[in-house]
Amino acid sequence: MDRKYALALALLALMSVSLADTGYMRAIVEKDWRISVNDSSIENIALDGFFLANNSNQRVLTLETNGQPDAEGELIKIKYSADKPRNTTVRARALVEVQYQSSFPQDGQVPFMPMDAYGASNFTPEIKSKAYELSSASSLETIALLTDWVHKNVVYNISYFGKSLPASEVFVKRQGVCTEYSHLLIAMLSSVGLQSRFVSGYVYQNGSFQPHAWVEVFVGNETIAADPTFGEAGALSANHVAMFYSSELISSSKMDLFFGENQSAAFDLVNARGGSGFDLSVNVSMEPQEARPFGRLAGMNYTYDNSTGELTVGVFNPTEGYELLSYSFNAPTEAYGSEERIVVVAPRQSLRIPYPLNRSSIEDGYLYTMPFVAGVQGTVLSSSVQYSLRNEEAQAPAPACPGAPVAFALLGLSIMLAQARTGKARA
Repeated sequence: MDRKYALALALLALMSVSLADTGYMRAIVEKDWRISVNDSSIENIALDGFFLANNSNQRVLTLETNGQPDAEGELIKIKYSADKPRNTTVRARALVEVQYQSSFPQDGQVPFMPMDAYGASNFTPEIKSKAYELSSASSLETIALLTDWVHKNVVYNISYFGKSLPASEVFVKRQGVCTEYSHLLIAMLSSVGLQSRFVSGYVYQNGSFQPHAWVEVFVGNETIAADPTFGEAGALSANHVAMFYSSELISSSKMDLFFGENQSAAFDLVNARGGSGFDLSVNVSMEPQEARPFGRLAGMNYTYDNSTGELTVGVFNPTEGYELLSYSFNAPTEAYGSEERIVVVAPRQSLRIPYPLNRSSIEDGYLYTMPFVAGVQGTVLSSSVQYSLRNEEAQAPAPACPGAPVAFALLGLSIMLAQARTGKARA
């Protein structure tokens, strides 16, 4: 066996859970609105500030503020009003609990009746054509396919930060940051008749919360999260904290739209009566309090055809709902290669994913040991198979092996396995 593969398996057991692979998180969220008044003629000033989303994926457990909390649908806003105002700071502090839904009770048919799209998320004939080419009759599969396509075909380029390009330009340039990814996904979804909305919030990455944007899609009575930047749908990592929803751009007399480190990713409105000499600055801070890995969302096993070398990975859904999961497979390039994608598994059903052996790299007279690792959130399946062109000398494959419910740490492991070459020995 190749020594690099043995080292990779040993390191798997030592890997700790990162927040990027977290199924449940609690965090403290704080937001300050600083209003500086420099016009004595202002008679009244009023703040309408967006704070946090409160829904089935994200629950606000406690809230403290010196303003007035106001629930508008799924959004919690902070309002403040003062006559003859002076410089003031409105503060809000909340404990939020995040756990994204992975199982959905039903799937729907894709309408294939284009919906109106607005502003940066408007679609072109070219976007519509590509979306129709990728889509299936299933709404859930279409969400997975379109999210995957945007994730794999748009290159993340930090130089686009703050540009907020429309979907039409993103489709042509194929570059951007989370805003551009989300604009393009919303445009593609709208072109096939699936309603969605833009989500502004924060994501925990590299040891801190950073501004981020993603998408939520409506299928029947369900709201399905999709993050094309990270290639996730349904069971998003719980490091996503949503603050604001928007289906189109908002216009107002005074708008504060920040999209930078420690600043608000939402639209915060201030209106002044009797004057206009004021400034608004916003600061957001977040601190994780508790994080847990994904639970076991699916079972996994594999079968192996000794005569052809074909490996088939199975993902079993034990629930009564449809599961949307992030799937990853890693093996030496000379054998089976690697892939990442979003999968949809029907209730109480198994999804079988075949991997034909790349026989062009197989030489006669050798017995090849080929390691692989596959996984979804909460479950990792790792093993190896053996193959020889001399079928009568090939060793019998290991029996079908169920995946173990361990931390979803494929990202780091995939890097190591990409460097590992197939082990071979004289047959």
